[in-house]
Amino acid sequence: MIHRAALLFLIAATLHAAEPLKPLRFSVQHMDPAAAPGDDFYKHACGTWIKTHSIPPDWSSWSPSTHLMEMNLVTLRRLCETSASKPERTRVEQLVGDFFAAARDEAKLEEQKFQPIAKTLDAIAALKTKDEAASLIAQLHREGIGPFFGWYVSPDERQSNVYALHLVQGGLSLPERDYYLEKDFEKERGAFVEHVGKMFVLAGDDEAKAKAAATDLMRLETQLAKVSKPAQDLNDSEANYHKLTRDGLERAAPEFPWALWWQGVGVQAADCIVGQPEFLTAMAKLFNEEPLPMIQIYLR
Repeated sequence: MIHRAALLFLIAATLHAAEPLKPLRFSVQHMDPAAAPGDDFYKHACGTWIKTHSIPPDWSSWSPSTHLMEMNLVTLRRLCETSASKPERTRVEQLVGDFFAAARDEAKLEEQKFQPIAKTLDAIAALKTKDEAASLIAQLHREGIGPFFGWYVSPDERQSNVYALHLVQGGLSLPERDYYLEKDFEKERGAFVEHVGKMFVLAGDDEAKAKAAATDLMRLETQLAKVSKPAQDLNDSEANYHKLTRDGLERAAPEFPWALWWQGVGVQAADCIVGQPEFLTAMAKLFNEEPLPMIQIYLR
């Protein structure tokens, strides 16, 4: 299965206008030698570029990095369109072109509805135990879906020549914890519950059942939000680095079947780096205490 990041990137390419952009390359002419690098390195590095480039009318800000991003999106779109329309294609061009064309075929998407994820929905509906749910969570994690917590593999911050498994707080549908807890986002919470209810109706539930499930989902995700660190507290690299062995992870969050998750996710590692141990402890307790039907609603 293609990672959802790839899907989002290709969809971004389909939506982006292929407008001509002047190529941006490194040049000392972009620098501002009058700005001391020790005082303002950004101005020193691209101060002249900033003076000579205005912000496009459809952007709130503009910088060399956003210029490069736009160029990459335009290039990506052109590659996708070419791969979708060439009469003779390589295997890679066929994969890219067909994927791009499928993402733009709205009629086909409407016709298929939930068919492409039917196997996953059936697997969720067929769960009989929490152990089975833990194994399915691992499968979903491998497919780029993040129920209950997040995970990724990247270099160890304290030993950069070693790749490490990282476990972090997550499992939220809305952008971050404040959307669940702050009064300013009450409107967004209501809209989210309404949206989820509509999705459940489209998936076959009657309106009453869908509304109840959406309300239950918001309750569960709010519980996850309450035990999540605020965004500003995630910037402290020291406070968000805890290397644990597998046994240490079991002791920190004993109410989640970690052995089944390790087996399902397929990562061979003796230890892991946990960003927020307190979150995993609370998450495991929530997973253990919630009835299986509630876990199924959430995974669905």
